[in-house]
Amino acid sequence: MKSFEKMINRSMEFFNEPHEKFISNVVLMLIFWVIYYVIYISDTNAMIINKDVIVNKKTNKLDIFDFAWFSTLTQFGITFGDITPKSKLCKVCVISHAIASWYMVLS
Repeated sequence: MKSFEKMINRSMEFFNEPHEKFISNVVLMLIFWVIYYVIYISDTNAMIINKDVIVNKKTNKLDIFDFAWFSTLTQFGITFGDITPKSKLCKVCVISHAIASWYMVLS
């Protein structure tokens, strides 16, 4: 149990440095960027997508940049409703992403 407490204390020290907070936020964005893209690739109905957002009209699908956009906006707590989670898995990921990002900001 002491080793777990030691690990938590070290991670808190790491996150308390300003540049580490920035790096950890970028890493968190990238992780969820990939997660959202994988969810979308495995189930295109996992999200409600505004048709005006789709850039590639030939395939009628989003590309990975769209999920960078969604991940960044979710990270900062703002969205425009262009991509909305629909499946439970996607909703859980968005909730986890929001909680993790706010935890990093507030800790």
